[in-house]
Amino acid sequence: MQEALLLLVLIIYPATVVSATSSEPPISLPGCPDKCGNVSIPYPFGIGDGCAATSHNRYFALMCNNSFQPPRPMFGDPSIAVEVIDISLEHGEVRVYGDVSYNCFTSNTTVSDSFYICRVNMPGDHAIDPFHPQPVHGHRL
Repeated sequence: MQEALLLLVLIIYPATVVSATSSEPPISLPGCPDKCGNVSIPYPFGIGDGCAATSHNRYFALMCNNSFQPPRPMFGDPSIAVEVIDISLEHGEVRVYGDVSYNCFTSNTTVSDSFYICRVNMPGDHAIDPFHPQPVHGHRL
């Protein structure tokens, strides 16, 4: 089975948890890091205990992998996490790097070349919901 490195754009449904009265959402909660390396980490996402809105959705919790220079924010279980390269609350999306299967199956025996038929799982036991793969700014996946 071949694997390819693919940039995925993930749509975030509940990312509108931030205050509706402020024109600029707060970047992070007090005492919480607002960056990991070169990537801004806006609330409801967060790094560390009590820094993410996990009561709304556990997927908001990120890790900062300091073994890279600069450090990289990661999503998912530590052993198989994917790198987060951008979070945009304005556009309601998170961009990540991750391995995606080249062959997708429409049944137990039929191979499809359409990405849209593939079931995409995030690292660990997390199913893709509430995230959905999307074309990258007009480019087909």
